[in-house]
Amino acid sequence: MAAGLPMTVRVVEQLGAHQWDGGMVPHIVFHQQDEGYFPGPEVWNTGRPTPTSGITQPTVAAFAVARLVARASDKAMAEARALALLPRLAAWHDWFYRCRDPQGTGLVAIIHPWESGRDNSVDWDTAFARVPTEGVRPFQRRDTQHADPVHRPTHEQYLRYIWLVEHFRHLHWNNLHLHDESPFRVVDPGFNAILIRSCADLGDLAERLGARDIAA
Repeated sequence: MAAGLPMTVRVVEQLGAHQWDGGMVPHIVFHQQDEGYFPGPEVWNTGRPTPTSGITQPTVAAFAVARLVARASDKAMAEARALALLPRLAAWHDWFYRCRDPQGTGLVAIIHPWESGRDNSVDWDTAFARVPTEGVRPFQRRDTQHADPVHRPTHEQYLRYIWLVEHFRHLHWNNLHLHDESPFRVVDPGFNAILIRSCADLGDLAERLGARDIAA
């Protein structure tokens, strides 16, 4: 592969290694304790062997892998590693349509602004206002210690972020229930466009690599 690409593949492989049984790929894997990061694993409390967050993010991995294979200098190695990843990527996509589109509309929902990849966008303000702030346990933010607080979310916004995390934790991170139980539930066109493109790229790559069941 070209310089720098093996590290990118290893990142995707590491995400796959910490994929949940149902197919979700968490957006944070806590390989080691970091006192400077909040919310840490004790806040998420997902019960994983290696602690992770309990939410996900846009499905960029599939089209990233497709492009890495296309640009690889060692095609045989790249295709072998991609082939091993295909079932995990397909399971992640399937998880979205199963758990985040329970009515089968063809459009999936995000249940936390942090899933969007555009955490603090004003796009979420109306839906985010439905999230309560009462009952959140006291916490110490870390982001405002490293960045100008003016450029970061307000304390009230952070209360809503953490309320959602605590709410999902109380539901034991059961992905068959989180969608319907979340007061923040948004069908984002950008998020869905990424997922649709990833599905198309995954299908094309699977076809080229002979994984016809995944391609279908």
